[in-house]
Amino acid sequence: MFKHGKKDVQKTLFDQDQSFPGYVMDMLQKSWADDFYRFIFSQINEERFSVLYSDKASRPNKPVNVLVGLLILKMEHAISDEELIGSLYFDYRYQYALGLDANDNDDRLCVNTLSNFRVRLVEYE
Repeated sequence: MFKHGKKDVQKTLFDQDQSFPGYVMDMLQKSWADDFYRFIFSQINEERFSVLYSDKASRPNKPVNVLVGLLILKMEHAISDEELIGSLYFDYRYQYALGLDANDNDDRLCVNTLSNFRVRLVEYE
């Protein structure tokens, strides 16, 4: 079952970056993560990937924009799937670039999620 991911991320008072000192936020906003979020992640058209999922009622997919964003970051940084997932969990720049909140457990994924998504893409192609 296809479900759209979050398009625009609304920041709350409880987001991790709200507790960062100003100079750290400046570094984050000047890093690759802010540009990635604004120019790449926010432009991913999830609707194009809806054909990969069943119309039947079933468990919904992980956000496609996050999966596509992760695969782009994997290629850009030339890292393995395991390193990518580690970076997602431990490097806040990856979470920021993908519009994820560190406390949001619904969007957590594993290496198999990425592999299964790639298989769906290849089979469809």
